Amino acid sequence: MSSTETAKAALVRFRRDFGSRRLESLTRIEAKDWAATAPAGDTAVVITLMNQAVADDVLSENAFRGLGRKDKKGRSDVAPPTAEEFGRLLDACDVHGWYGDHLRSLLIFAAYTRLRPGEIFALKWGDIDLETNRVHVRRRVYNRRIDIPKSNKTRIVALPAMLEVYSHYDVGALDAIDAAFARPAVTPLRVASMDLA
Repeated sequence: MSSTETAKAALVRFRRDFGSRRLESLTRIEAKDWAATAPAGDTAVVITLMNQAVADDVLSENAFRGLGRKDKKGRSDVAPPTAEEFGRLLDACDVHGWYGDHLRSLLIFAAYTRLRPGEIFALKWGDIDLETNRVHVRRRVYNRRIDIPKSNKTRIVALPAMLEVYSHYDVGALDAIDAAFARPAVTPLRVASMDLA
């Protein structure tokens, strides 16, 4: 999701709760009560919006100033699975039958390369150089479209030599698919596909 889309989504709750009220009519108490129950990301967007309104002389003060959550946790605060948990996840791929090997390969590939899901789903066989153990990240799937990587530039990522995620594939036969990771129907994966795991 882009920053603009994230901000729009965050403002849905704000608009629902405050309707068509003028921004200067919002009190500090209302702001505190709202921020205490709103998701931290929504509060951050409203604080930024109100700060800009003050900077543009639309408001004399920001009723939401300083109300950002200090206890906010993000993805960097989430511990990755332990080796044992990851092993159980890989073992659980067996429930997908013949497709389990493919899903297992995707999970191992993701763990070792640390590519974003959208970047993995946009990979083509030509992006993976098994001779030099390099992965060329040239595109990503974003909003069901192919787009440039999130960083706005392509990059090359090392593929560990011991990583044999393609050992059970007939790579030549899969060249016709084009997508490095495909669903059972031989169509490229998308973010929702990860719900299978």
